[in-house]
Amino acid sequence: KSWASLTLDIETKGDIKDMFSLEIIMMQLGNDQDQIVIDCREFDAKEFINIIKDKKIIGHNLKFDVQVVYLNTGIMLKDLWDTMLAAQVLECGDPNGKYSLQETSRRYVDEFAYSKQTNLFLPVVTKEVRKTFMDWEGPFLEEQIVYGALDVYYTYRLYSVLVPLLEKEELILTAEDEFEFLHVVMEMEREGMPFNQEKWSLIAERSEDETYRLLDILTKIANINWN
Repeated sequence: KSWASLTLDIETKGDIKDMFSLEIIMMQLGNDQDQIVIDCREFDAKEFINIIKDKKIIGHNLKFDVQVVYLNTGIMLKDLWDTMLAAQVLECGDPNGKYSLQETSRRYVDEFAYSKQTNLFLPVVTKEVRKTFMDWEGPFLEEQIVYGALDVYYTYRLYSVLVPLLEKEELILTAEDEFEFLHVVMEMEREGMPFNQEKWSLIAERSEDETYRLLDILTKIANINWN
């Protein structure tokens, strides 16, 4: 309750392609110093979400976690800070970039994150553990609990590194716009969007014709790749 900000991460059970089917079975909260791992089959996730709902929530690919939390508890977390989006802003959305928590942590925090060559002060747990949650029935194994805690630990460390980098590059407001837009994307996913396929195709054809017309004009001005 005393934390102004904290990392949120969840593990789920169900069909990963159908967010409405996902059940939270583990929830992890904390920072780079302390991590709380909760078995949500034994304790109601909503009780913990009620405590943190007005705090700054840090996470990696928060769209997934916040969406599933909302569908399971009815509570929408508002103040979001996404380390995956922050890294994409810093790297100009490199289409060849790898933005999983493992890869991003290895670039910015610890080159041996989630590997068997991790430093002496951290337990050895790889991302292979993640696959075990989807159909898990029994008590959580120690490696599953440690895995959950490490997700919180690395995400908070990422946050601590990315904030000053964004400020240095004068990109902090850009990143915050991306975080705010997460709410729009989540609502689109939940509610769907009206779509007129025929009208869309017509607009696309007109736009393509106009693009070629303008490219022809531009190429006469200078023979460069205007795309």
